[in-house]
Amino acid sequence: MTLRAKPYSAAMFAAFVFVCGLLPRLSYVYSMEIDYPFRADAGKYLQLAINLVENHGYSLAESAPFTPSTLISPGYPAFLAAILDATGDIQHFYNAVLLSQALLSSLTVVGAFYLALRIGGLQAAVPAGLLVALSPQLIIGAGYILTETLSSFLITFCLALLLAGFSRGRPTLFVACGVVLALAAYVRPAVLLLPGTLLPLAWWTRNHLKNCLIMAVTAAVIWSPWQIWQSKHRQAGEVSLAAAALTLGGYPDLIFKSPEFKAYPYREDPQYADMSQSLGEAYRVIRERAAAEPWKFLNWYVFGKPMMYWQAEEVAGPGGPYVYNINSSVFTRQAIPAASLNGMMALHPFIIALTAAACLWTLIDLCRRRSSPATQPAWLLCAALVVYFTAVHTVLAPLPRYAFPIYPIAYALAAGLVARMPAWLRRRADETT
Repeated sequence: MTLRAKPYSAAMFAAFVFVCGLLPRLSYVYSMEIDYPFRADAGKYLQLAINLVENHGYSLAESAPFTPSTLISPGYPAFLAAILDATGDIQHFYNAVLLSQALLSSLTVVGAFYLALRIGGLQAAVPAGLLVALSPQLIIGAGYILTETLSSFLITFCLALLLAGFSRGRPTLFVACGVVLALAAYVRPAVLLLPGTLLPLAWWTRNHLKNCLIMAVTAAVIWSPWQIWQSKHRQAGEVSLAAAALTLGGYPDLIFKSPEFKAYPYREDPQYADMSQSLGEAYRVIRERAAAEPWKFLNWYVFGKPMMYWQAEEVAGPGGPYVYNINSSVFTRQAIPAASLNGMMALHPFIIALTAAACLWTLIDLCRRRSSPATQPAWLLCAALVVYFTAVHTVLAPLPRYAFPIYPIAYALAAGLVARMPAWLRRRADETT
């Protein structure tokens, strides 16, 4: 059952899952109580937005001179700056950001519905949409001044455009996909190397290689102004975001020496400052430490980092799906939302296990060049994206919140596997009898 065969049914179910996503997000963002929403990374995003609006510069400085900063890519600060410029004061700005993110996150639910629809029909799309609608990480993420909600929307939208391009073969759709991919990279730079996965895949499957190349070139052209500006304005001694991510990922279990500093190893490592400024220095120190304890580092990079990346609990937060502490919300004050949160947290490992099985199925059938549901474009592209982000964060920092934007795609794959597997097993049984 596909969108093309049942357009009205699909549209009604899409509207249904959108409402199922919107209601808990609005309930959460307007019920949560937080001491100070602009702490840590959120404070940096706000400062950049204020300087963009009031001081016409991209700087983290709180007073003149507003020295340019290259630490954070400008996508999310520009999003905040547009809202700040339209609202005028912090309180109205904050409320508008929460409302905007609740809407974007709800549209992401529809995006996951569409992806699962293409993978396994309505029998996959509806469960996937409901899982994403009820995901506590995505609901709670809409209430933070952090990149996860915007990047999740852009990544899902980008993948939906790519699927439309594969279906219709129009170069304009691949150009549009390249534009959205570049915007996603401005919010979450790890997205930028995704074409490096898609191009070999297109070559291997002999499917839209030229159009995928158009997409990659479009994204590179739109990204290049930031790369040029960054190279011209990098300050001596300024932290490199890539080096910092590589460095943080180089601590097994995110611990340097003391377990009480888990996820904050830089507080006791005297070499961290130098490592976070230079990729070469970070690589050198990590290589030396790995040579001293090879099995510990091998286990961390092969098993520990992927498992941490996909776990439901945020390791650098106060516990559970929370990145920053929330004093009170609908999840703590009402029984049904609390049960939903606990249920989804318990269900999450099983969903990710299904996602991993879906990716493994794709890999096996690709290697055998065997046609199956797992090698069709929708399934194949979703699996490629999940594998890509897992691989990136096996190299870089594996904080679980970095996986939150990929949940819609992972959940669509898991639902597609459950929907498709029975028919595929029956067909394989018939072929062997």
